[in-house]
Amino acid sequence: EHVFLLGPEFKPEHVHITQFNEGIFALFQANNITVSYERSKPYINHLKTLGKNILVAKGNLNYRSGYRAIHEDDLQHFRRSTMSMLGMEHYITQSCGVSSLTELTAKTNAETSDRSTGNQHLLRPPRIGIATRTASRRVHGAHNISSLLQDELDLKYRPPVFLMESLSFEEQVELFANVDILLTPHGAHLTGVPFMPRCGSVIELLPYGYDWNEFFGTLTAMSGLNHSYIYLGEDPVAETRFFHKRNRDQEVRSADICVPAHRVIEAVKIQVDHWHQCCGSAP
Repeated sequence: EHVFLLGPEFKPEHVHITQFNEGIFALFQANNITVSYERSKPYINHLKTLGKNILVAKGNLNYRSGYRAIHEDDLQHFRRSTMSMLGMEHYITQSCGVSSLTELTAKTNAETSDRSTGNQHLLRPPRIGIATRTASRRVHGAHNISSLLQDELDLKYRPPVFLMESLSFEEQVELFANVDILLTPHGAHLTGVPFMPRCGSVIELLPYGYDWNEFFGTLTAMSGLNHSYIYLGEDPVAETRFFHKRNRDQEVRSADICVPAHRVIEAVKIQVDHWHQCCGSAP
């Protein structure tokens, strides 16, 4: 018997349930995991009085420093099992435009051979996507940024812009699985980064006075991905501390995102280089 414990304050009638939340709860149900809205210590002590054998696994989540895992491969296991349950097995080993590391090695060796004869054959270019929101932290000019990225990087496609709130859980998982470089504002939707393919990158946009880059930065690193961020201010430590001391975190975290175009281009180019190096296809 497996139980996932949430505090009473997280009961559905007290919080806004997103489609991503609903998808996670569906995974629990499919794996016969019961969700209980009780305090952990009283609940565990009660089970002990009943003579139950208990194994407790607790991954600490700190709102400043971010995510932690019990085992190094926890997120990889989560990715594999979730995609298998959703019928998306073909995404599990897919990265760099190929479906397995064996195929990647073969293509990389062939590419090296082609270069020696002057016939360079690269893997497909990285897939860039822009995720935005509707309620808060909207990315102003997201479609203009997409068009600019296409021109500046000489892409054969225009990076798609996604509204995360409009997507079902399955669609969000598939979206993350099909993006190599994600440009996105800070937000709970980044919980889906473990579904991104190997060699992927996240570029997180942080509002002025809200420098919480480590929060999803740790989750990204644990998922085996690159993480970078663009902070829309001058002094992230001092400015974040200023608003935090005045209990104005909610105010600054809700601000819309207006990011300078040259900073986006620079950040994306860096992550494109990382992707090529990771995939073994650096020009």
